[in-house]
Amino acid sequence: MENNKPLQQPTLIKAPTYQELYNLATSLQARLTALEKAGTNPELASDNTPTSSPVVQPFRDFCLLSDLNRSVPLFTRHESSCAAENWICSAEALSSINNWPELYSIQFAKSNFSNAARS
Repeated sequence: MENNKPLQQPTLIKAPTYQELYNLATSLQARLTALEKAGTNPELASDNTPTSSPVVQPFRDFCLLSDLNRSVPLFTRHESSCAAENWICSAEALSSINNWPELYSIQFAKSNFSNAARS
């Protein structure tokens, strides 16, 4: 059976030039500054004459996590007391840096126990 549909031309992907990227970054920076001045309310930022007081929207911070598989080693229960204390300090520091709630910290610690340490 023969396909009678005409072949579509593949679309050519064109990367932006350095100047286009620079202009885009500059315009985004200007928009960000306008949003920050307007109290992070997008409706107020587009209209430079606010009709009411700006409403500050709550936002969540984000952070980049390090490789959690490498940052704190497995706890095997066969460590010396000094190594065990260092393990706890490492886990607490990671929790503090990432602003984890206590339940996240406990789950992270549990996931880094080997089978012998869990019992």
